[in-house]
This record gives sequence, C-alpha cells and structure tokens, in this order.
Amino acid sequence: MTEEFLPYNNEELIARFEEMVKNNETIFFDVDQFEAIIDHYFERNEVNMLSTAVKYATEQHPANTM
Repeated sequence: MTEEFLPYNNEELIARFEEMVKNNETIFFDVDQFEAIIDHYFERNEVNMLSTAVKYATEQHPANTM
C-alpha cells in the first residue's frame, strides 16, 4: 500500500499554532507538525514560543519523545 505524502505549508502551520496560543485554544497537531513548529522556533531562537510549542507537544503526545 502506498501512501501519498501531502506536505503542509509551514507558514500556515505556524499561523495556526500562533492563533491557537493567542486564543488559548487547543488544536490537534500531529507529531510531524509539532516537529516542524519546534524547528521553526528553534532556528529563529524564539525561546518563549519554542517552550510553548514543546509544552503543547508533550501534552498532546506524552508518549512520543520526537
């Protein structure tokens, strides 16, 4: 069985994440999406948002160590 990989738009992904944080909501992101979000903030040295992303990731995927 072949699965088709549909890449997500990083800008849209970050915008969705930041909107979620701003509105104090919870939106589901899969592990790969959280990896992209965390990488985004890590590469830009945005420590506060990086910490927030890690917090949400561990809450949604507690058994995954990425």
